Amino acid sequence: PIPELLENLKQQLSLLADFYHRAFEKGDSAYIPQVAARLRLLVCRKKRKSRHRPLLLDLADRLGIRLDVAIDHPFDSRNVSLDEFFELDAVGIRTSKGFEMMTKCDLIAAWAEQMGGDHTDWKVEERLLNAIKAPVTIGDYQATVLELKNCARTALKYGQVVLEKANG
Repeated sequence: PIPELLENLKQQLSLLADFYHRAFEKGDSAYIPQVAARLRLLVCRKKRKSRHRPLLLDLADRLGIRLDVAIDHPFDSRNVSLDEFFELDAVGIRTSKGFEMMTKCDLIAAWAEQMGGDHTDWKVEERLLNAIKAPVTIGDYQATVLELKNCARTALKYGQVVLEKANG
């Protein structure tokens, strides 16, 4: 039922906000996998045949709330749905198989599933390891950490939009 889903969304956004604060504002990197785990639950669709429905996206669909994200980049200015936004490329990395791209949700899911958010895998994908260990920093953040931070900020913003429209 919609009221239960709204309550669940509110709780998950609260957890995401708390983990975001601890990971990015207090600088405790132990919370980064928890940020990824909440994002995975809220905004990432599974590629394989799965019954997983991302809570934020599913609830917005059920309520008929359109969530558009403005892409404002020198080479790409357009509006995309929130769902499409999380399927945009996040990072490209060299691996033993060649150059590989990871979408925002690929990065989120790999981090959540392999680095301690949902659980810790004994074997971590080479592309994820290479991406999170790349010596590329933007400001105070390693590039993939900054990507995760921006994804979390986006999910929090649009999660609030859904809550406000549903209750208003």
